[in-house]
Amino acid sequence: SRDKEALKWVKLTPNPSSQNVCIIDTNDRSALRAGDFALDMGSDIRISHLEQISPKTDKVHVSSVKDAPYITNNEDLMILGRVVFNGSIYS
Repeated sequence: SRDKEALKWVKLTPNPSSQNVCIIDTNDRSALRAGDFALDMGSDIRISHLEQISPKTDKVHVSSVKDAPYITNNEDLMILGRVVFNGSIYS
C-alpha cells in the first residue's frame, strides 16, 4: 500500500483543449522497477518511462512519447516520483 502523505497531485504543461494531470508517489523514485515517472525538466514536468538497466549500474533507459529514447545516469535525472494516475481534463 502507498503512503497517502507521499501522493502528490501534479499539473502538467497545458495544451489549448485539455489539462494533463497526474498523481505521483514521491516516496517511489527508483527506476529499478520499471515504470512511468514524473521528471523535473526545469521549465516543466514530463512523464517518462524509466528502466534501470541493471541493479549493478547507475544507467537508466529513458523513453517518452515526445522524445527519442536515450540512456543516462540515474543521478542526472530529477525524479519527482512514480506516476500512479495519469489523465486529462477537457474544457
